[in-house]
Amino acid sequence: MESQDPQPVAPPPVPPPPIPAAAPPPLSYQAPPYGQQPYAPTLQYMTPPQQVKDLRQIAIYQKGVLFAILAYVVAVFLQFGTPGEARVLVAIVALGAVVTGAVFVFMMAIALDGPGWGTVLGILTLIPLVGLIVLLVVNGRATSLLRQHGVPVGLFGAPLDRVPPRY
Repeated sequence: MESQDPQPVAPPPVPPPPIPAAAPPPLSYQAPPYGQQPYAPTLQYMTPPQQVKDLRQIAIYQKGVLFAILAYVVAVFLQFGTPGEARVLVAIVALGAVVTGAVFVFMMAIALDGPGWGTVLGILTLIPLVGLIVLLVVNGRATSLLRQHGVPVGLFGAPLDRVPPRY
């Protein structure tokens, strides 16, 4: 036998580099940049909610409601400490407070919610105990609305010099 020369050993084959995966197709919708609102089509059959345009009128109506609440509560307490014949005068004052409160609730509810709620709340104000609750609820809504617009509201409403003019 003949001695064989060792044959060079070939290195193992190197696998080919992997083929990069194809990028996914672009989306048909891209989000807007941060801080911008996405486009939303407006519906033609819906009306946008009405914005309160006159904070000064609401502040004036609120003062009327607050004085009606005060007169209502004072009249109730005066009924207990007044002699029989003078109770008629206290009842007339209480009736005036109720009617005044109903008018101011009606006007403020129209300014806040529209004529439907204004009518309903104005009529509900004429019912003795329910009227006081309606006065308090409408006053609370007016207070929160005024505070949302940066108007300070105290015990007897917002000072009119701090209420911005109509915009």
